[in-house]
Amino acid sequence: MQTLREENTLFYTIHLPVEYKNIRKRLPEIQRENQNLEILLHNSSTIRVVLSQSLEEDGYFGIKLPGWQESYFEPLRELNPEINFEYANTEEVYIKMGIFAMIGLFTTALVSSLYIWARKNKTGNVYSDPTEYELEVKPGDKKQKRIPDLSFISYAKVPKDVQKKWRARIPVSPNLVVEIVSAKRGLEKDLKKMATVWMPAGAELGLVLCPYSEKIYIFEKDKSEYRTQSIYSQFTHPTLPAYSENFGELWQECR
Repeated sequence: MQTLREENTLFYTIHLPVEYKNIRKRLPEIQRENQNLEILLHNSSTIRVVLSQSLEEDGYFGIKLPGWQESYFEPLRELNPEINFEYANTEEVYIKMGIFAMIGLFTTALVSSLYIWARKNKTGNVYSDPTEYELEVKPGDKKQKRIPDLSFISYAKVPKDVQKKWRARIPVSPNLVVEIVSAKRGLEKDLKKMATVWMPAGAELGLVLCPYSEKIYIFEKDKSEYRTQSIYSQFTHPTLPAYSENFGELWQECR
């Protein structure tokens, strides 16, 4: 559970699955692997992860857990439903931290904007956080479990009746994936995630929206470099036919 200590330091209490045994013995090694975190033993099956103020400004962090296996991930999520986990099939899990109210409003406005467009034009489905994808990022590697802030899958890519049958994580990459920079120092991590996860996994269009730099970072399929434009310039793209929006105006309405 996420909460605040008396000295106003953010921490997460994480219940670990029984399959991840001997936590007390593992703790020194876990701490060595996570020099940027303070990790405390809460009880025999629970650790408490204390974040520095600088990490709080990133909006996203990873915890290395030596000996971790893929089969432990689902029990971890079930034990901690209030924490937003991601997993890249390594000995590390990632946590997306809570967001500020303005970012939450901005995210809702973006979801609404795309949903209205998709519904009007009957082009596909819009998915919001915490929709999870299972992605093959590199051929032959184990699949990664990732959650974007916002995504869109067209009916041309996956028919409507097929999308309706999905009951768990989505097994294909989206046409559009959006990451919203929710912390002052979160831009580089979101750019890296877009470049090394979403685009290699098959997304056609990736947008990193940063209210802090007031820019849109645009990633496109088969292009090695992203481009930028002002968040206050009208956004259109061939991947989203007839869609047009001024993200900067939406942001100003949320402030």
